Amino acid sequence: MGEAGKQGILNNISSDIRNTNLTKCSIVYKGQCKAGDELDISVWQDGEEESNDDQFLTHIKVEIEKDGKNLCSANFTFIQNQIISHL
Repeated sequence: MGEAGKQGILNNISSDIRNTNLTKCSIVYKGQCKAGDELDISVWQDGEEESNDDQFLTHIKVEIEKDGKNLCSANFTFIQNQIISHL
């Protein structure tokens, strides 16, 4: 578990994403920052749904801002109960 999870910061995310698989990722960079800049980072769960093949999807969003200006937006979709080959 990461530091945020240990501190209970991400306790509103419904599942342990270490036990799921990243199935979709979208990242949009809108601006830049410099080393040492103070950033505001927001992470939240943006819903859950059941897919057509009875697998459970969890959507996580991340926003990074500096001085109220959005620098980066990211969307992650995790899937549970997916069979993965370990060959």
